[in-house]
Amino acid sequence: MSRRPTALVGPPRPCRGRGALGLWAALLASGCELSQSGPPAPDAAVQAPSPAAHLEHLRGSVTLERDGNATPAVLGYLYPKDALETGKDSQAQVRFPGGRLIEIGPDARFSLTRGESGVVLQFDKGALLSRVTPGAAGAMAGRETVEVSILTPFGVAQLGTGDAQLSIALTGPGAKLDVEFGSVEFIGKNGQNVRASAGDALTLEGIDIELTSRAQVLQPLEVVIEPAKGKADIRKKGSKRWRAVSKKGDALDEGDGLRVANGSIELSLQGSESHLSIEGGSEIVYFGTGASGKVEETKVDLKKGKLALNLSPRRKSRVAVGGLMLESDLGGFFLVTKTRSGVEVSAIAGELKLKREGMEDQALRSGQRAVVGAQKTQLEASRRSALVLPSRQGLRVFHPALGQATIVWEGEPREYRVEVAADSAFKAILLAGTVDLPELTLPIPRKGALHWRVTHGGQQLDRGSAAFAPEPPTRDLDRDRNEVTEGGEKATIYYQDQLPAVTLSYRPEPGADRYRVAVFRADALDKPLLERTVAEGRTELEAGLLPEGSYLWSATPLSKEGAALRGGKMNKLELVYDNSVPGLLLRSPRNGQGAAPKVTASGVAPVGSRLFVNGRAAPLDDKHRFSLEAAPVGDPPSLVFRLDKPGQPDVYTVRVLGRRR
Repeated sequence: MSRRPTALVGPPRPCRGRGALGLWAALLASGCELSQSGPPAPDAAVQAPSPAAHLEHLRGSVTLERDGNATPAVLGYLYPKDALETGKDSQAQVRFPGGRLIEIGPDARFSLTRGESGVVLQFDKGALLSRVTPGAAGAMAGRETVEVSILTPFGVAQLGTGDAQLSIALTGPGAKLDVEFGSVEFIGKNGQNVRASAGDALTLEGIDIELTSRAQVLQPLEVVIEPAKGKADIRKKGSKRWRAVSKKGDALDEGDGLRVANGSIELSLQGSESHLSIEGGSEIVYFGTGASGKVEETKVDLKKGKLALNLSPRRKSRVAVGGLMLESDLGGFFLVTKTRSGVEVSAIAGELKLKREGMEDQALRSGQRAVVGAQKTQLEASRRSALVLPSRQGLRVFHPALGQATIVWEGEPREYRVEVAADSAFKAILLAGTVDLPELTLPIPRKGALHWRVTHGGQQLDRGSAAFAPEPPTRDLDRDRNEVTEGGEKATIYYQDQLPAVTLSYRPEPGADRYRVAVFRADALDKPLLERTVAEGRTELEAGLLPEGSYLWSATPLSKEGAALRGGKMNKLELVYDNSVPGLLLRSPRNGQGAAPKVTASGVAPVGSRLFVNGRAAPLDDKHRFSLEAAPVGDPPSLVFRLDKPGQPDVYTVRVLGRRR
């Protein structure tokens, strides 16, 4: 097997009044092998059987066998004597009464029947993982919990009543059984009874059962939800009700659920330097943390979203995420993302070893990403961010929740140690670990600062910092309106990028019915550039109607008959382009607009500055305006504007586009 799927079963008990060997014989005789099922009850023809489980998810080719017929499976109830089989690159997820869950992977098969103490699942080939999901929803969740036994060609596995998690892989002549959480009792075909606890593994072949243990006795560590920096809810084990996480923090107990709506919630392992962070839109179920000497282990189920692991360099860390075990000897920073087909694990800094039943141990180094699918794990280089920052002090970055940035420094490929903190004194370390290249792609805050330092062999090589924030609002210059009053000194209107709208205001004249307003170019007083007759004591001229230049204007009050009540006084007006903008003004593209192979980037840059768009110099006219076509980069597609002004730190502005049109 090349994968280990997830599954969930309930805890069975031995049949009353029988020993281990008697139980094995009773299971076989009572219909665990579906072809040996006994005759139906007299009223079976008139009573519909009650469902034994519910098929709630499938992917790929999944076949249901019922009453001797094989058909493509559809979501719905499963009944005793039903059998389910998956094809290549396929999987199925089945829920039992009470919320217990089983997921089988590719090329697997099981069948259902009822035993004396509950449901018996006869597992014939493939791999599965069984576990309990507290407070699970679904068609079977509201029913009374049933006990489930897993019958294999080598014996029967019984789960305890706790949150046991068990994986089984059938590999031709033998089988491998691993216990992740809780304890499991396994009864062999010869009646041998073996109890396996978390961290134990059973190797099965013929009638032989070999027990090995990789677990140390771990002393529980308290895990605390740090004071909320976002909106998050907690659900205590056994409860169906979610409540808001206290602003002062909460303790997290085994079996508790945690979901984060927005922001980021940090889990602090008391007595350890390790931290876990749950990002907005994520949900986990927590199964416990323990430590012994230089080893610590945490167990969670990532239901959706992202989990960040900041692991201590002074302890060997193990983090079980569902059926995947992540091991780190020297710590580091890692991201785990739940996907439709499995999980993705990214090594931001440091090294990991990935372990999963049916899969060879896989080393994951910094700058790599592991795509863990249903059947295989694929390694690939992590993608650089569209935003690439040089390692310098005082950078400023405006962005609309871009998510990540890549920091680069000078150097050759070799091992560097990188530390990132929220403060310049590096008292609040956010990330620490080693990288193999002179660059680091890391998560960035929507608003806040990051400080980083790079060392090699204990010697500091580089240091930098950046302040991150949403792009500040700019005036809508297309709607900027300037009011000019009659009778004053020469009025000068400065504008940037767009010609402004202008309002001419004059004092009301007693007996005036309307006003004739005329605007002349200063060098052409023989003919007005424009002339209007209005009833109000103000005239509004649309944006762009008056180009840059010098003007004279007058407002003459008229009687009802159209006679001038007095002469109109000439007033001076000047429109001057102001290229002394303090920062970059962007007209396009807008955040969220549809992406295309090329989009228009336009706006105005401050005097004395240089502008780069996606790393290429942007041509500026004599008034520092620009308009050019640029190809979006990165995922999501983005344009990165860098403003370079002598004597000042570089300023980056990122515009993120939507899906391609």
